[in-house]
Parts: sequence; C-alpha cells; structure tokens
Amino acid sequence: MRELSLSLVIFLSFLVSTALAESPYLCSISKSKVATQNGDSSLFRPISSWVGERFVFLPKQKTLQKFGYQNFRVGDDLYKCPTYNKYVGRIARVVSSKEVCNHCDVELVMEDNGQRVSATARSGDIEGIAPVADIRGAHDRWLGKSLWYTKTWIEKYDEDTGETSSVHLKKNSRVKVIDIIAGWNHRTPVRFVLQTPAGEIGYVDIAWSGTNCCEYKRKYSNSFEASFFTQDPTKPSKPSRKPCAQKSASL
Repeated sequence: MRELSLSLVIFLSFLVSTALAESPYLCSISKSKVATQNGDSSLFRPISSWVGERFVFLPKQKTLQKFGYQNFRVGDDLYKCPTYNKYVGRIARVVSSKEVCNHCDVELVMEDNGQRVSATARSGDIEGIAPVADIRGAHDRWLGKSLWYTKTWIEKYDEDTGETSSVHLKKNSRVKVIDIIAGWNHRTPVRFVLQTPAGEIGYVDIAWSGTNCCEYKRKYSNSFEASFFTQDPTKPSKPSRKPCAQKSASL
C-alpha cells in the first residue's frame, strides 16, 4: 500500500511538472528546438494554416481578468466564455478553421482535458491567445543572451497591486535577456524580461511572427527589429571583403 501511494505521488508530481513546463505563462519554458508546420516560428502563419497550431491563453492585467476570454465559447454553449482563472496559461490546439462570409470560425481542443472551445476571427485575429511556437522560438533563440535595446525605458508590473511603472535606461544600452514568457496582447505576445546595466529588471512585449495579428496592425506592432540590435551599434561593423577587380586584358 505504501509503495502504491509513493508511486501515485511520483506520478502526480510528473504530471504537474509536465503541465508547468508546457505553459509559457506559469514558468520559463525549458530549452527545446521548436518548429511549426511551416518550419520557422518567426514566419507569419495565416489563419488558413492554423490546423495543428498550438495556442496559449494569455495572462491579463489585474483589472481585466474579471472579463475572462470573451471571444471564446466553451463547447456548444453560446453564452459561456472561458473564465480567466480556469484558462490562463493553458494550451489548446486548432482542429479546424473555416471561412464564413467575412469572418473565420476557429475550433480548438484543450490539450489537458480534450474540452472543445471555439472563437470567431472577424479581422484576421483572435484576442486572448498566442502561438506557443512564437514564445518558445524566441525563448530558444535569445534566453540568456545580450541585446542592445533601442529605446529608453522598459516596463514593470506589480502582480499584487496591478500597477505598472517604468525603468529608464540609456538608448542602445546592453541588456541581458533573463526570461521570455507570454505577454498580455495577442499582437505583441512575446515578453522579453530584461536586466539593465544597473541591475534593474523590466520587460518589453514584441511581435515575433505577427501570427494572429491582422495585416494592418502587423505594420505597427512592436517588432524584434524595432526593439533590439543584436550587436553593439556604437561599434563600427567590419567591412566586407570585396574581390579585387580583374585587370583589363588589354593594357
């Protein structure tokens, strides 16, 4: 009996740790090479190609949590939307995507219990969710590395009070990426948690692939290229070597 109880505890611990490792919101995702059905997670994927794509229910600011995920419906109940506390950080896989008139109906299945949820994309995107591949792809590429931040502030958020504040730093400061998790907005869902040269910690939310963002909004979403340099911009880049021009045959 004692051995059975011990085995049950180990099994449950394994399930919990697996669930946490799969959630970009609950904890940092373990390093793993990530590929989408189209290969590169940084490439845009239209809704028509979403079948098989995995999405995470994004966290929200404290003041918005009470509204839940209003773009979604649970099962066949047209009036029941997922509540925040029960769905945040959970992952669903798209099983169908169908164009109807001027919108697209998307059906997903929750990976942890098989429950069906659905949403309607009326302008090319669905609020409240983000592609897992985007967050994991950015995580695999940049976690623990240094970047040069193009702006002069990063954000801070107090989970207990719901208050936001800013950390100021010099333009093009070298920052260290100490975590990459899910952000709040489906248009800029990849949150880079940064440490400044002074040791302060804050974040910036960016768009990784632009997936789940309508074409108009993609043009104005904060991109990785707009936020970071991958090399020190104050140092001149090495000139590329050009082949010597061939001498004319007739001298």
